[in-house]
Amino acid sequence: MPTPAKRVAIIDEFGELERRLKVQKPERDRHKALEAEIVAWYRDEPAEESFVAEGTLYSVRISARAKKRTIFNLDKVFRLLGKIKFLSLASIPLSAVDRELPDADHSTFLKEERSGSRSVEAVAIVPALKRAA
Repeated sequence: MPTPAKRVAIIDEFGELERRLKVQKPERDRHKALEAEIVAWYRDEPAEESFVAEGTLYSVRISARAKKRTIFNLDKVFRLLGKIKFLSLASIPLSAVDRELPDADHSTFLKEERSGSRSVEAVAIVPALKRAA
């Protein structure tokens, strides 16, 4: 465990970084929107091909589509693995359980506990000092 002085330094550094990141949010959002627009230009192009888009100041590389694996015959996987192994590996989204089964049944197979992650938010104690340019 860090000393009290080290904890104060960590908290203040965390807060300052969080403040800076919040200021950058509009730029990150715009960057993400532009990325989505550029990717959309290549929506109907062959999946295995990559591309280069040219601007005046920058060129942008658009990669081939990433490979994505999906199981298309779940019954066959069940038969090959067997029931015990299949059930030990299976994962069902809770949103699907909520959608397909009545709430009254949930207590027979679901548990809910506070075991998830914690969030951390910095709150300024004093206004940030103006930085020298």
